[in-house]
Amino acid sequence: MQTLLTDLSIQSQPPETQIEIVSKIGANIARRIVWAIIELLPPEKHEEFMRLVDAGDGEGLQAFLAPYIPDQQKFAENEAIQEYDATKARAKMLMEGM
Repeated sequence: MQTLLTDLSIQSQPPETQIEIVSKIGANIARRIVWAIIELLPPEKHEEFMRLVDAGDGEGLQAFLAPYIPDQQKFAENEAIQEYDATKARAKMLMEGM
């Protein structure tokens, strides 16, 4: 956790602020993954995908996505890393501008 706080240059912020920032990063990662999936799916499958997401049907989602994303774990990890790296870069730019 300390590495995360240091990477984002928020280690000196109050714990409440740290929690809020980390939570927002988690939400951004989730949005990025959903958006990347939508981009991969044929348009006619978007509604079904969103129905499964809204229902919280994890097993149904895995089965639904299997033909489009065979290695779903790796796909999610790659998207998460990309979002985290982008967030670190933005944080660095903000800190350098201060």
